[in-house]
Amino acid sequence: MPLLPINLNVKNAACLVVGGGKVAHRKCAALLECDALVTVVAPQLHAAFASLPIRFEHHQRVFLPHDCEGKRLVFACTNNNAVNLQVAKISLQAGIWCNVCDNAKKSTFHSAASVRQGDITIGIATNGQSPALARHLKSTIERCIGPEYGELTTLIAKYRKTANADWDDFFHSDVLEKVLLLLKRHDTDAAEAALCDYLK
Repeated sequence: MPLLPINLNVKNAACLVVGGGKVAHRKCAALLECDALVTVVAPQLHAAFASLPIRFEHHQRVFLPHDCEGKRLVFACTNNNAVNLQVAKISLQAGIWCNVCDNAKKSTFHSAASVRQGDITIGIATNGQSPALARHLKSTIERCIGPEYGELTTLIAKYRKTANADWDDFFHSDVLEKVLLLLKRHDTDAAEAALCDYLK
């Protein structure tokens, strides 16, 4: 079944992560990166949580139905399938989007493995069939699309509305490779000069 790919603005949105293992840590980290307000419910937290900024609330106990109240997104990430299904059922009844880490069919959304370079975000999803494959593809894409592409986005945004240029042509020109190479060498001034010369 095809799923709709979207980017959600979760800044200051109340989100719940049920579970304290490695998967829960990844979900919590992704939410915090997007400035969500995160609550984690788990009797114990994996050591990896210690590396996260202390900007999430931790309830050191098992999941309770009222934990879902007022939440925008819920991640059920425990190692107990019955608990995950309980979280999913309560979320569904409350009209809350819920991702069940071990049951794609019971999830109302799937989070994508993402590659971020500045304002560029690339999401990789497998419809919940293989998160490991999504992570592998993420690593592959990260080797192809480095930080220079994020810097290129910033440069283009600076001139996009003022320059009378065919940007489609630019992306098929040799100048693109020159600009990217200069950005990769951290020579931002030369990269901008090359772009401006092309836009004349």
